[in-house]
Amino acid sequence: MSLVPTDPAARRVLVAGCAGLLLTVPVIAHDSLNGRLVLGWLAVALGVALAARALDRRATPGRHTAQVAAAVCAALAVSGIALLATTLASAPTGTALRCRDDVAAATFGAAGQLTAGHDPYASYDALAVQHADGCPHPSATVLRRGVFAGATAMPGDAQVAAAVQAATADASRPEIERGLNYPGGTVLLGLAGPGAFPWLMAALLLAAITVTVRRATTDRGAVAAALAAQLALLALIPDGHTDAAVVALLLLAWAGPTTWLGGLALGLACGTKQTAWFLAPALVATAHARGGRPALLRATIATVAGFALLNLPFVAMGPGAYVHGVMGPLVDGLFPLGAGLVGLVTSGFLPYAAAPLFTVLMLVCVAASAVAALRWDRTHPGIGVLLGGLALFLGPRSLLEYIAGAGALLVCVVATAPARGAQTEEPWPAASLAGRTAAPSAAGCHG
Repeated sequence: MSLVPTDPAARRVLVAGCAGLLLTVPVIAHDSLNGRLVLGWLAVALGVALAARALDRRATPGRHTAQVAAAVCAALAVSGIALLATTLASAPTGTALRCRDDVAAATFGAAGQLTAGHDPYASYDALAVQHADGCPHPSATVLRRGVFAGATAMPGDAQVAAAVQAATADASRPEIERGLNYPGGTVLLGLAGPGAFPWLMAALLLAAITVTVRRATTDRGAVAAALAAQLALLALIPDGHTDAAVVALLLLAWAGPTTWLGGLALGLACGTKQTAWFLAPALVATAHARGGRPALLRATIATVAGFALLNLPFVAMGPGAYVHGVMGPLVDGLFPLGAGLVGLVTSGFLPYAAAPLFTVLMLVCVAASAVAALRWDRTHPGIGVLLGGLALFLGPRSLLEYIAGAGALLVCVVATAPARGAQTEEPWPAASLAGRTAAPSAAGCHG
């Protein structure tokens, strides 16, 4: 089996795998880049440039480029498999996972409220849950309210600890985010409990990767290697957050954007965490670009159905509490934070007054992702996923888990792009399937 495939699409997949690694360098090398945000930004910029080349179906990467990309993907795929075993073996469980941070506390605490027969959006209290769980150092998200109303920078650890202590003694203190701020899918996933949760996240990712490989319209070996090389996904497994499930669902969605299943997967992702919302316009636009109005209707109806499936029961419990909770991240006054360009503000290079500009930049990027999908998906299939994911990097909150799935999604859209000339109105065109079987057997990275 040759290391370098001759199929142009397979070569683009391998290049996409390397581009994905660059896009997620801030996640993979977080400890090494601590205090060196600019290096991460440069890596992401290079990743975007390389991703644009991988998405361009009119270009064929040269043999030398494909050889380097294949070697990188093969090496990191082997490392990824080994690291997955290590990650699962060392993943925190029980109280250690419940108390990892306030997001993990919300995942399991909200599920506990539901199990007890309460509406988690009305009854969940972040600090009360952490104290009940015996967390030695309760963590919290601070808001620009109360004593922090006029703050122009994220409060220091000592200030946050003091605010947590004050809010514990006085529940009316407004500086701490106490409620549940995630859609219903997060609550339902939390029912797995801290012991099974890391294994569930790993299983969902592996299942989604398997489906993506099976739906690939080019060499499956190259696709498997490029996806396995996305080491940033490992960071999502042991953290007690639901981002791994969201990425898994988005992989299913982007592997079939014109299908009922793709729309349903997008709806389930949006119904689990708000980060998926930023990719929804691009996917719906991609469905229209490939299948016209019928595909647009399929994707839209299925997306709404998926979101409703996870969230209508909670809406029925208390509409006001649900809306307030889910919209909290948008209206509660969170401080800018993250590894993205907002570091210009958090590092003090730009004044805090510039923070709203990053919200504008994020929204412009989301709009651009839909426009680009409508205009250029035929020549750059899946371009919407690149710009939609980039919006999370450019926004005022660019936490590492928000961007960890960018590489896998890039590989997915390149690998499952419809075969040239295929009738994309069909869910899985016969031409695509024929192209899949006719692709050279050289897998590239598994050789």
